[in-house]
Amino acid sequence: MVEEELKKNGYSLKQLAKKAYEKELFERYNVPSLADLFAAVALGEASAISVYNFLHSKEQKDVPPAEPLTNEQTLNKPETEAMKIQHENGVMVRGVNNLMIRLSRCCSPVPGDQIVGYVTRGRGISVHRKDCPNLLNEPDLQERTIPVEWESTGQLGADYVTEIRVVGFDRNGLINEVLHVVNHSVKTLRNVNGKVDDKTSTATVTIKVAISNTAQLEDLMVKLRNIPDVYEVTRVNNK
Repeated sequence: MVEEELKKNGYSLKQLAKKAYEKELFERYNVPSLADLFAAVALGEASAISVYNFLHSKEQKDVPPAEPLTNEQTLNKPETEAMKIQHENGVMVRGVNNLMIRLSRCCSPVPGDQIVGYVTRGRGISVHRKDCPNLLNEPDLQERTIPVEWESTGQLGADYVTEIRVVGFDRNGLINEVLHVVNHSVKTLRNVNGKVDDKTSTATVTIKVAISNTAQLEDLMVKLRNIPDVYEVTRVNNK
């Protein structure tokens, strides 16, 4: 947003990032860094046009200044094609520049999941599953979420790490059967932990795997549920 506004008026982010402007710019928008300023613009707490006006007043270029737009005029501007930014994990955000995009570790989204972006302070955009409990408990959820999308749900060469919990009645060979299914269903097993509750004769196996999308994940979970004496297979949400 900011970069587009500056470029169409003959400026660049490099000019905005001049050390001489830093103190006044950050004080004006009450932010500690340029990344936080871009986040504020993405959230609607500041406008790209006002940032342009600030830079123009500092640079004093010999061109007629663009007439500042009111909030109403900005909202009524014809919508241009939204810019897409591709994250290395295959996530795109429309209309946002210069923000780091990362997959949240608490819910480990994979292609095919319904996702949403949460604009953080100082850490860019954190991508969550829409049903992530940690995200739903955020008090300012509506103000800080933005639409995001998968670049492709068919990137079979990409690895997305997710965690699955398998619970069943404890018996000889159960964990080995779980590992056999996993090893024949996915290309990478990252981690495995098993524990037994002697009081309830219950075995719990937690596995962390690298998969391509939700179709592969669901296929694995179906196979795990078909193991004799397994009665629960769920994805893990971490705090």
